[in-house]
Amino acid sequence: MKNQIIAKIKSTKFLGFYLCVCLLGLSAVSAQPNQTVIKLLQESAAFIQAGNFSEAEPLLRRAVSIAPKNADAHNLLGIVFDQQGKIAEIIKRFGRVG
Repeated sequence: MKNQIIAKIKSTKFLGFYLCVCLLGLSAVSAQPNQTVIKLLQESAAFIQAGNFSEAEPLLRRAVSIAPKNADAHNLLGIVFDQQGKIAEIIKRFGRVG
C-alpha cells in the first residue's frame, strides 16, 4: 500500500495537480506573500512539470531563504530533492524520511 501511494505521489499527473494546488493556495494566504517568492515558485513549478529538477532547485532554495516559513517552497524543494535522489539533503532539511 505504501509503495502504491509513493508511486502515485511521484506520478506526473499528481505532481502537476499538487503544483497547481500550491500555487492557487498562495492567493488564499491572508498576509500578502512576497512577489519575488511567488515568481520563484511559479518558475520552479514550470521546471518541475517539465522534469527539469536541477533548474528548479536553485529557485526553490532562494524562495526558502527569502521566506523560510513558506510551506509551499519547502514542500516543492522536498519533491525536487526526492526526484533527484538526494535523500541525505531531505534528511538534513526535514529531519527524516517516511
